[in-house]
Amino acid sequence: KKDLARKYTKNPEKAKMTYECKGKSKSGGYISKKYMIDTAFTPRLENPVKGNLVSVIASQLTTLQFKSWFKPNPGLIYVVHGDLATGKIENENDAGGFAMSHAEKMFPKIDPRMRKELAKEGYIIELSDGDLGVVRKGVITDLHLQLVADKSTEIQFSDVRNFIIMLKKIGWNICYVTFDGWESRDSIQILNSQGMNAEKLSVDKDNKPYDCWKELMYQQLWMTYPNPIAQRE
Repeated sequence: KKDLARKYTKNPEKAKMTYECKGKSKSGGYISKKYMIDTAFTPRLENPVKGNLVSVIASQLTTLQFKSWFKPNPGLIYVVHGDLATGKIENENDAGGFAMSHAEKMFPKIDPRMRKELAKEGYIIELSDGDLGVVRKGVITDLHLQLVADKSTEIQFSDVRNFIIMLKKIGWNICYVTFDGWESRDSIQILNSQGMNAEKLSVDKDNKPYDCWKELMYQQLWMTYPNPIAQRE
């Protein structure tokens, strides 16, 4: 157990299935340590959108107003993912999503509650403490929005694409863009022509993006500002 302790700090659910042949925890769900979600959506980071908006009409993206302090760091590389749908207002479950993030050096941490839970199961975090002192690449999500359509229309890819191009032009060094693949071919080609590496990334066909995100979150290597819609999802 001592040798495997680090595996359990990164992803306890996966480690249990791999090394103990046990299924999901009693608390259920893909994320059993749900308190880690609240830790990741930290109040130390502030919503950069004026009015603290977390949901916007896609056609109004390019007119979105940001707080004065929200400016690009010229030394950073930013990445964007768009998960698009029809986004009709009357169907909240069909909303799209937008996120822009950057990598940042951080120290991994073990939440005290998780440490106690693992200790009860016999996983004493000793050797991995040394590993916790090593700087690793973490992720900060600078901007994330729910996207909906205006009245009876649907979300237009061009609105999201133009928003990304606008961010790029005002100084955000966006080098990598992914879409979930839903009719995104034209946008990918146009963004590539604008100097951004754009491609499809489906999170429905492969759990790796989710697993990577959860492992970062459990080690407090991913953080962003509070967003009740994102936290619910």
